[in-house]
Amino acid sequence: MLLAVAGIKGWVLHQLDVNNAFLHGDLNEEVYMKLPLVSLLASLVKGTADNFVALLIYVDDVIVARPNLSQVQQIKRNLDTVFQIKDLGTLRFFLGLEIARNSKGISMTQRKYTLELLEEAVFLQCKPAKTPMVTSIKLSKTSGNKLQDVTQYRRLVGKLLYLTSTRPDISYATQ
Repeated sequence: MLLAVAGIKGWVLHQLDVNNAFLHGDLNEEVYMKLPLVSLLASLVKGTADNFVALLIYVDDVIVARPNLSQVQQIKRNLDTVFQIKDLGTLRFFLGLEIARNSKGISMTQRKYTLELLEEAVFLQCKPAKTPMVTSIKLSKTSGNKLQDVTQYRRLVGKLLYLTSTRPDISYATQ
């Protein structure tokens, strides 16, 4: 929804990554976090629609949406002093989504995500089909061979479900 509004309004979209030392290790103790963003952003947003800012945060990935580039740069500098961020520039990739912008608006695809999914499932060389599943197959929970390890199946279905955000045509088969 943020990308749709940003496309309509012509807002600047930039991406940040918060540097986290603990992402690749195990913690044995409980961690509590206090979010200082309220006071930080309160100083940046004052009154008019031109001062609007939106932050979309997923774990350590952040999208900043704002009407003009100089305001986005100011937010990035302020966030860097508090969190030590990596400035990834104009939004191009976010959570498996490829974002492209032109004069007509914003488009989202999951081409790279889809190719990686097909490669992981060893389906990269398969030919496209008009229907994404065999129409004559009868699924049953009482007959057939059970999977010994359901982890790979569940992972594939989860990835296919995420893919339906840009490919609603596979929703029926995935569900």
